[in-house]
Order: sequence, then C-alpha cells, then structure tokens
Amino acid sequence: MNDQDHVRRFFGSLTVGEPLRFKGLALYPIRGGGTSPVACLTLDEAVARGSLHVGEVGAGTVPELLLSNEGDDRVFLLDGEELVGAKQNRILNTSLLVEGRARLTVPVSCVERGRWAFTSGRAMRASHLSHPGLRGEKAAQVRESLRTHGSYASDQAEVWRHVDRKLLSLGAVSDSSALEDGFERHRASLEEYAARLPCPDGALGVAAAIAGRAACVDLFAVPTLLARLWDKLVASYALDAIDAPRRAAEPPAPEAIARMLALREDALLEAFAAPGLGVNVRVRAGRVTGSALVVDGAVVHAELFASGDGE
Repeated sequence: MNDQDHVRRFFGSLTVGEPLRFKGLALYPIRGGGTSPVACLTLDEAVARGSLHVGEVGAGTVPELLLSNEGDDRVFLLDGEELVGAKQNRILNTSLLVEGRARLTVPVSCVERGRWAFTSGRAMRASHLSHPGLRGEKAAQVRESLRTHGSYASDQAEVWRHVDRKLLSLGAVSDSSALEDGFERHRASLEEYAARLPCPDGALGVAAAIAGRAACVDLFAVPTLLARLWDKLVASYALDAIDAPRRAAEPPAPEAIARMLALREDALLEAFAAPGLGVNVRVRAGRVTGSALVVDGAVVHAELFASGDGE
C-alpha cells in the first residue's frame, strides 16, 4: 500500500458528529475506526522544555528557519503555527515531524512584513496558529510550488497582502504589520471561544464551519494530539469567525462535512518527500485542497480547506 492509499483509507474510516456551536463558529467532532500510535511532543511543549530551538539560517533568509531538536523525543509542528522573534515572525508552510537529536531547515512564510532585524534576541518562541483563511490560501500556493518547482514555497507577496487585509478587518494596528497583533487585539474574545467549545472526548479531529460555511478540517493520528492542540486550533478558527459576515444561515449538516471528508474518486493525491520524517501527500478534490503527513503508514496530521462558497 502506498502513501496515497494510506490517506484514502484513513479518510474512509472517519465519522462526523453533531457540531458544538458558539456565535458564528460550529465545530464538528470527527472520530475514526482506528488510531495509530504516534508519540511526539508538540511545538509548544518542546519549546517550553528547552529542547527545541528555532532561529535564522545563517544571517537570515525569509523563507527558511533552522530548527534544532536537542531532545530524544520526536516533535510535531503543525502547518500554520507561528514562530515569533528573530528577524521577523514566520508561519510554517507544512506540517512536519522532527526526529530526536535532529537539525533541520524548515520552509516558512513571513507574517510580519515591516521588520527585518533582531529586536528581542535570536531565539524564536511558539505563538498562535494562523487562521483558516490564510492556511487555505497558503496550502494551494505550496501545492503549486511543489508541482512546478519541487519546493515548499508560498507566494510571499500574497501572504503579506492577506495579512494586511486581515489586520484591517480585525481593526488591529501593527507598526510592523504583524499577524500576531491581530490575535493580541482579540485575545479575550478568542479565549472565550476556547472556553465555550471544549474538546470532544475521543475525537481524532475537528471540522470548522464559519458563518454557515465549511472552512477547514484538521485530523490527527491520535485523540491525545488533538486535545493538546485544541485551544490553539479553536483560537485560529475563531479569528476568522469574529470578523466573518453575519449570516442567519444554519451551519452545514454533519452529512455535508462527511462528503467533504470522503475524497471523491477523481481526487488527486500526490506524494512528496516531507521536511523531516515521512511523506507529504497533497490533496486536491474539486473545491477542496489540503495535505496529509504520512510517517510509516500512519497519517500524523491531515488538513482540508474549502474554497469559494465552502461547498
């Protein structure tokens, strides 16, 4: 069985539950027929332990960061997680699993257009997870870059334009056009979403519908990994929900989310060597795009993003 087959089998095992709802955000618990034993630390956990260090590559280059795992545990980093500090803030361009005692150059996008200088030391700290709107746009850009150039590059100019529009819609003032300032501007509201929407027991993943439209799906190998990333995920979804157009429409039925997960027979799945461990399978199915990180036959993380009207 190849890596694409592992991804199809994983998606085929999933079921969708009734959504948890708060204001314009609906979160659907997703469960599966089986789980894969994947042991790892999250980015936040490894940085807090002092075993993971992230900084510039040499004198610094915008689309890359140097990651050093000085611990024995593997570390999982989620596509779109933000690293703050060094010469400018960046977000990860893909999910990756890093082996213990490994050094790795990782692909990133800048989300702080107005700074290129060390202002608070050379080490970077873990911050927020970028919102689905940006993650979805970037996923499509990275897929195209992999197909044409074999690299995990985004369209940096488009990422900056997206961040500028987002800061404007959030009413956030930022001297350096930093996406993090949008999160900080609405910290209290984002924390309220996380408090009102608890992680469902035993779920492998979650689908988010915003203002009545399907937005994205995040899935993990084991429920414990979802639980440890839950608050960060909810805050990222909420950042899109708080400035979404207000609609009276009900969120999609669970059956509609299940159709999004089904991966049509004509879905295009393409495998590429992942930074770190495993293989990255890029997914394109109609108006849905995404990816899955597969390590030793296990889907460590999968993500899907709905484009257009979210159908």
